[in-house]
Amino acid sequence: MGEVFFVIDQVVYQAALQVALAREKSAQAVLENARMTFSSKEELHKQKIVSDNDLALAQNALNDSASGGIIGV
Repeated sequence: MGEVFFVIDQVVYQAALQVALAREKSAQAVLENARMTFSSKEELHKQKIVSDNDLALAQNALNDSASGGIIGV
């Protein structure tokens, strides 16, 4: 068939894959946390316990998480 000239070391690629998978899991956890926080703030806002600003901050965090705008992940 042919002669093998070189072999690519899979260790680097496997490590990069593991990092990517870990980042994905982290992003999913951040998103789920933002969803729960927003839901909680939304209920508390309906009861006039949290301010409009607190609700808006929770909404922004949820939007950032959902759009992948998570810094450092």
